[in-house]
Amino acid sequence: MRYETLDGFRRDPAVRVCTYPDRGYQYVGWNTRRPLFDTAEERTAMTLAIDRQGLLDALVFGEGEVTAHPVMSISPDYAEDIAPLPYDPDRALELLAGQGWTDTDGDGVLDRDGRPFEFKLTTNLGNQLREDVLVILQDQLGRIGVSVTPEVREWSVFLDDLKAKRFDACHLAWQTDFVIDPYDVFHCEAVDGKYNFTSFCDPQVDRLIEAGSSAPTREAAAPYWHEYQAVLHRLQPYTILYEIRY
Repeated sequence: MRYETLDGFRRDPAVRVCTYPDRGYQYVGWNTRRPLFDTAEERTAMTLAIDRQGLLDALVFGEGEVTAHPVMSISPDYAEDIAPLPYDPDRALELLAGQGWTDTDGDGVLDRDGRPFEFKLTTNLGNQLREDVLVILQDQLGRIGVSVTPEVREWSVFLDDLKAKRFDACHLAWQTDFVIDPYDVFHCEAVDGKYNFTSFCDPQVDRLIEAGSSAPTREAAAPYWHEYQAVLHRLQPYTILYEIRY
């Protein structure tokens, strides 16, 4: 018997389906050097306009979890009390309007000072799931008047562009560990390094990374990592799409 969905296998008494969580998360990174994404309001609006549970349901049979911040949910340091932002396109439009983005000419695309809200969303060639995500995000963001052009690039070219900050927004994943070590991804001193692709820099986040990393025990570090997650959730340098269950 050939089944088209995971539920088909689960209904078969001869089959036992086992799942396990991924040790990481899928995300969209916003290049904070771009005027479109240099404020938390604009980045938050992008997150609110993306139906992340809908992505999971459409692409991976719902086998995953929408999470709030870049600490994996199976980590003992994951902040359970910080809920993911909801799917709320109306609130997204309110935030963008507060930043001056409205459809002044009635063409269906938001604009400000004569410039449309349009950008390229880039990922790597050879990953069909990520390519599918780009197409769905193009549709979802288009519903609030944001024009997205999906771009798929060969891996080495894509990586070079990320390191050189030659992108608007990127779709990727990070594999993480049970020891939180976000210095290379979110610290100001890592902006010119290999992995802070978004050029994110915030003094409060720096202070929390340094305090959490230097704490003598996990228990001593826990308050710093909790606050770190709360600040990243507020500033949205990444839209955390989901974690996948395999």
